[in-house]
Amino acid sequence: MITNPKKLQVVGVPMFYWINIRSFRVRTMLAVSVVVFVVSSLARIPTIIYQNNFAISSIDEYLKGRLNFVIARGASASGQIRASDLHPLSASNLELCGDVTVSRINRDGTPLDSFAVTSLNNEEGKPEFGYSDGGKIRTVSYVTSDGDSLVLAVSMDGFYANKRIRLYNTIVGGLLATAMALFLFWWCLTYAISGFDRIRQTADLVRTNNLTARIDVASMDTEMQPMAINLNAMLDHVNTLHEAQIRFIADASHELRTPLAGIITNSEMQDGRNSEEMRLALHYCHLSAQRLSRLVNSLLDLTQEETNRDKPLHRVFVETMLWEALEQVESIAKKHGVKLVLDQPDSSLIVVGDNDELFQLFVNLLANAVYHSPEGGVVRLEACRTEGIHFPTVLFRVIDQGPGIEPTVGSRVFERFYRGPSQYEGSGLGLAICKAVVERHGGTINHRPNLPRGTAFEVTLNAAATMGNHAAP
Repeated sequence: MITNPKKLQVVGVPMFYWINIRSFRVRTMLAVSVVVFVVSSLARIPTIIYQNNFAISSIDEYLKGRLNFVIARGASASGQIRASDLHPLSASNLELCGDVTVSRINRDGTPLDSFAVTSLNNEEGKPEFGYSDGGKIRTVSYVTSDGDSLVLAVSMDGFYANKRIRLYNTIVGGLLATAMALFLFWWCLTYAISGFDRIRQTADLVRTNNLTARIDVASMDTEMQPMAINLNAMLDHVNTLHEAQIRFIADASHELRTPLAGIITNSEMQDGRNSEEMRLALHYCHLSAQRLSRLVNSLLDLTQEETNRDKPLHRVFVETMLWEALEQVESIAKKHGVKLVLDQPDSSLIVVGDNDELFQLFVNLLANAVYHSPEGGVVRLEACRTEGIHFPTVLFRVIDQGPGIEPTVGSRVFERFYRGPSQYEGSGLGLAICKAVVERHGGTINHRPNLPRGTAFEVTLNAAATMGNHAAP
C-alpha cells in the first residue's frame, strides 16, 4: 500500500504529483489528456507499421523490376543505371533517393566495381533482398548461370526521412487530438459541474450575511436536486434560528431596560440618605446597573444593525460626522486623561452610508481607544482619500497609545463578547458592532500595530463623488 505517493521519485520528479492537485477539474483534464494522447498514438502504430512495410515492399518491387530490366538487357559489366534511364514508374509508391547502382560480382565474391557486398548466399536464379552499410542501403542480389552475381542497390535515405515524417505526424496528430478532446471535455465538464458553481455562489451570498439566499432547485440537474433541496432546508433552519436569536436578544434587551432604569434612578436618589455602608452598597449596585445597561444597549445596537441591512445608504460628509463623534467621546476622554486629536480631513470627503450608523462606528472605535490608552496618552483620528481596486475609497485610522493587541489574537477582537487581557471591563460587543456596520457598508476593518506602542484600527469605506461627479457604486 502506498502511504505517501510523494516518496516515489523518477529523475528527481515526484510520481503521482497530480494526485495532490486539489482541483477536480484540473486532475480530470490531466488524466484525460494523458489517456487521449496515449490512445491516439497507439492507434496509429499499426498504420505506421503498415506504411513502413508497404514502403519497403515498393522499394523491393522497384529493385526487382530494375533487376529484370538489367537481366533482359544482358548486362555483363558493372556500371550505373539512373532511374530516369529505366521505364517510368509511379513515384508516389517509391521512397528512393538517388540512383540505382548495378554491380557484377565474381564467384569468389570479389566485386568487379567499387560496390562491395559482404556476403552472397542466395541460390542461382533467385533474387534475394537485404541491407548493407548498417541498413542505409537496400540491395537485391541475383546469381547468374555462370556463377557470378548481379547486385542492385539503392539508398534508403528517402525511406528514413519519410519514416521520421510519419513519426512526427503521429506525435502532432496525437497532440492535436488531445487538444481537441481537452477543449470538448472542458466544455462538457464545465457544464456538468455548473450546479456546484451555483451552490458555491449561494454559499458566498450566505457568507456575506444574506441569509435569505437559496439555491434554484429547478435549474439543477436531476442528480443534484436532492442535495440542493437539503441545503435549502438547512439554510431555512439556520435562518429561522438566527431570526429567533435576534428576536430573543431584542425582546430581552427591551424588557431589561425598564427595570434597569428604575434601579439606577432609585440608587441615585437613595445614595445620600443612608449610612456609609448603605451608600457603598448602593454605589456598587449603581455601577453594576450601569454596566448592565451598557451591555443591553450594545445588544440592541447589534440586533438593530443586523435587521437594518436593507436600509438605504446616502451621502455622508466625513468631516462633520467625525467632529460629532469626537464631541460625543470628549467627556470620556477627559475623565481618563486622554487627548483626542483629529487630523483635519479634506472637507470634500464624502462616503456612501448611513450617518447614524457611521457616527456610532467611530464613537465605538474612539471610546475603545480611550479606554485602552494610558493617562496622558493621545488618540488620533485620521481620514484620507485613497484609490480602491474599482473606485475611490476613504481610509479612516483610529490610533491609540495603549498596550497593543497580541499577534495571536488576530481578528478575534471583532468576535462577540471577546475581551482581551485589559483592565477595562467592556461588554465585548463594541468592535463586533463596528465590524457589522462596516460590512453592511461594503467596507473593510482591520487592525495593525502602531509602533512603537499602541494599535491602529483602519476602516475603508466607499467614497461618494464630490460635486460634479457621479457617486461611486
